[in-house]
Amino acid sequence: MERTSDGTLLAGSDLRRPMQVRRIGCALLNKWGLSGCRDSAALLMSELVTNAFQHGLGSVSFRMTYHDPLLELSVATDTPVPALVVRPTAPLDERGRGLMLVDALAESWGICEGRVWCTLASRPSREA
Repeated sequence: MERTSDGTLLAGSDLRRPMQVRRIGCALLNKWGLSGCRDSAALLMSELVTNAFQHGLGSVSFRMTYHDPLLELSVATDTPVPALVVRPTAPLDERGRGLMLVDALAESWGICEGRVWCTLASRPSREA
């Protein structure tokens, strides 16, 4: 995804990118029969993509892969990855809360080969 703002203040299509990724990702989860983990995965998708657009530079790429029983979500930018790992410095700090959510929801997460990634245990769709 190409960026339309400079990263200091999100504008234009950059503000819509997390929603677009979430919508496409959730459709793919439904196709894979994994709607049981859709809500958690949607939140993780939003946090990773938002983080990349807010703290990264250049284009942003998002990848979602499924290897039973784990769903892996990852994001990369043209920015060195440590710049994408923003943690709160004070209890009421608004920056860095996204990775706290990733840490709370994901089975695991980390940085590897220029990407921030996380895994989520897959939950198949419930049959009616």
